[in-house]
Amino acid sequence: PEEPEAQLGLGYLRHWVYEWNIRDAPGQWKTILEDVTDTTADVFMGLGLQCAKCHNHKFDPLLQADYFRLQAFFAPLMPVDVAVATAEERATHQAAEQAWFTATAEIRDEIATIEAPYRNNLSDQAINRFPEDIQAIARKPVDTQTPYEKQLTYLVNRQVEAEYGGLEGAMKSDDKERVLALKRQLESLQAKRPKPLPIAMAVTDVGPLAPPTVLPKRKVESIEPGFPVIMQNEEPKIEPLAHSPGTTARRATLAKWLTEPSNPLTSRVMANRVWQWYFGRGLAANASDFGRLGETPSHPELLDYLATHLVDSGWSLKSLHRLILMSATYRQSTQHARYAEQQLIDPQNRFYWRANTRRLDAEQVRDSLLMASGKLDLRAGGAGVQPDVPRRSIYTRKMRNSPDVLMDSFDLPPLFSSNSSRNVTTTPVQSLMLIN
Repeated sequence: PEEPEAQLGLGYLRHWVYEWNIRDAPGQWKTILEDVTDTTADVFMGLGLQCAKCHNHKFDPLLQADYFRLQAFFAPLMPVDVAVATAEERATHQAAEQAWFTATAEIRDEIATIEAPYRNNLSDQAINRFPEDIQAIARKPVDTQTPYEKQLTYLVNRQVEAEYGGLEGAMKSDDKERVLALKRQLESLQAKRPKPLPIAMAVTDVGPLAPPTVLPKRKVESIEPGFPVIMQNEEPKIEPLAHSPGTTARRATLAKWLTEPSNPLTSRVMANRVWQWYFGRGLAANASDFGRLGETPSHPELLDYLATHLVDSGWSLKSLHRLILMSATYRQSTQHARYAEQQLIDPQNRFYWRANTRRLDAEQVRDSLLMASGKLDLRAGGAGVQPDVPRRSIYTRKMRNSPDVLMDSFDLPPLFSSNSSRNVTTTPVQSLMLIN
């Protein structure tokens, strides 16, 4: 909890899709948990576990219970926004913020008093759009809600907060004028308020108790967290975390298991992904499916060697990058003295007798165009920007519903789900984009 980089890493658990206008809060939360479960199985375990969501897997020895045992690790998820700062930075900021709050208490209290009835009306409007059972949950005092009800209330409150965007338009003219005058007073004192700390979208647990995870259409009250039976038939030992009291410690237990040296999947899956990044395809072609439907590795001993190196180096990806980049395989030319002969034997270059010519990724195309035009802003760090700002593509905001037209034309991955690899296409639209 005291490591800013670790807090940033929790953003992985906030990439799920949230539909602003949906009123089916239980269905939305179910979709969120399924997305986190599916992606974790794909990314770290290389298992198409989502096939076991409705029934036992048809091809791999994976049970439907395995899917929900994995999902149970994420059942207590509760979104939270955290300040990315050290404990000292947070304490200093909090003291300065408190001084500003004290100095402006009278103004803010008057604003809150005027706005209160309008906020209540807008809150009721938002909540009343939900089914009656969800309305009842959202209006319960927080201390009487179950963990699951708190999660559903979070989804409802997202829409309540959105409704507050129309606060000024809902106010009577006299109240509105008074509030605007008070806010102008606040703005004159804004210079004394400390700048906000950078905020990261993260998660915590809803509390020390997890909501139940139930097998659909089974007479099972609740299923406990666990790993695929074929890999470990023992129940995981979940121990409380001294540095995170008030949590279930379920995700920490899963993380420890995933990164155990004896785990046969994680190190191989990650080593294969790094190899794919440099060569265009993995030693195992199906990077997120190491099951029977995926191709067997072209070089199984090499994959084992890379996985072992990754673990022995303390899971240092930088060490694995260095090992691959300094290899004779990576340093090959795309040409070969016996090109025609080798092409007949291995036309797909599955055994790496030469280097492959590779297309630039969508982000690289955009950055190259900006660099060639002399417009690329090479500053590091800072807030995200819209795609029409000439900063490197890594800093551009990725909007799921409205992807950047240029990058989308050059096979930017769809952002609604995790993708094991990128498409490589050649289309007239790409040529037209480059002409423009």
